Amino acid sequence: MEQQPIQAPLMDTHCHIYWEGLIERIDEVVAHARAAHVERMVVPGINAETSREAQKLAGRFNQVYFAAGLHPSEVKSRDPIDPESFLTPFAGDPRFVAVGEIGLDFRHRRSGRIDSDLETAQMEAFRLQVEWAAAYDIPVIIHNRDAGSEILSILQEIPHARGVFHCFDGSKRTLRFATERDFFVSYAGNLTYPRAQNLRATLRLAPMDKIVVETDAPWLTPQPRRGSTNEPAYLVETVAQMALALEKSPEIVRIKLLTNSLRLFGIDRS
Repeated sequence: MEQQPIQAPLMDTHCHIYWEGLIERIDEVVAHARAAHVERMVVPGINAETSREAQKLAGRFNQVYFAAGLHPSEVKSRDPIDPESFLTPFAGDPRFVAVGEIGLDFRHRRSGRIDSDLETAQMEAFRLQVEWAAAYDIPVIIHNRDAGSEILSILQEIPHARGVFHCFDGSKRTLRFATERDFFVSYAGNLTYPRAQNLRATLRLAPMDKIVVETDAPWLTPQPRRGSTNEPAYLVETVAQMALALEKSPEIVRIKLLTNSLRLFGIDRS
């Protein structure tokens, strides 16, 4: 029998495996990932509760690391965040690799609605968490929904900030910022969708040392798996599409993605 070549391992830089639909079968999800050569994954929280859930998973599975943060959808107008009390308890855990998922979500603008109080609260929460992360030299995982200009404006004011733009939307301005600063852009399963030609075009413009990959499980299931709940094992579908778009060997792409991911989160290769 012909021996199959060993594939370079992958790292899912963003997956919410504590979510309903995955956590109930978590041992199976992790086993599927391992079988697909997805040997590491970062699980970000969106609030205190899910950040602790992510931490528990990192303590249970060797291939899991975690991030803690307050997602913009969890920000309340009159409930300011205190990063010291929220984030510092996680800082001593060796599996804690990033502050996230944090950012801005102004999707309400699509309906013509402006909520100045909420937007101000989101921007303050984002700024405070980025400042805390920069002070401790920890990367941030950034969520951006219809708020690219505001996010870049805040990051410009914090010169030592570093991290990744999660589920990158293909913005050339954001890509330029990431190229000039210590930031990466992360591509998700939507890269595989038939109408994602512009996103794939942006991938071809991105420097190879600035890209990483994620599932954002349980969402954004890659095209070949549409209709099922996304999970880290399906990362291979997005990586295959990346190799096609870049016109590069899948193995070369896999090796570069892992190298970039480890560098982003400061994880040792061993």
